[in-house]
Amino acid sequence: MGFFSILADTNSFKPLENRLVNKNHGFLLMNGSDTIYYNFGYDVDNLSEMDKKIIFYPGDVSDMWNIIDSTLINKEDVVFVNKPNYDIDELRTQNVRFIQVSGFRVKITFPREINKGGLTGVYIDSVKKTEGGRLKFNLYAKDLDSMQNEELLNAIQTLQFH
Repeated sequence: MGFFSILADTNSFKPLENRLVNKNHGFLLMNGSDTIYYNFGYDVDNLSEMDKKIIFYPGDVSDMWNIIDSTLINKEDVVFVNKPNYDIDELRTQNVRFIQVSGFRVKITFPREINKGGLTGVYIDSVKKTEGGRLKFNLYAKDLDSMQNEELLNAIQTLQFH
């Protein structure tokens, strides 16, 4: 893994050498089955959940997709609601918290409801500053069960950078 290590149970996290994209992007295998992705560079996803566009429609919203051309609007990006002042937090699937890990302020993201899938991971917006800008880092896995989710969250807190 070169520039970082996980100090948690090292038997649980193994690099997948044959799936290493390059030294800055790759995969780890957690407990022999779940893939953990990591990225290090100038343009790294910050693991933020994308908010859907909320459209208020005072009528029956259940039939809206029957009258709208779905080739023009992606159903994954839009939600129709019939109550004013709808709270976007009702739609979010991820929780976020900020903590200190290895001297860095990091963003941790994890699913609100484990059984509905989601993303568990960490994002650091400035692991190192260079002439080219700030080098960023993320490490994440998708659709973990509750035990795997807890194991990855604990492992994130042991990250060390070299």
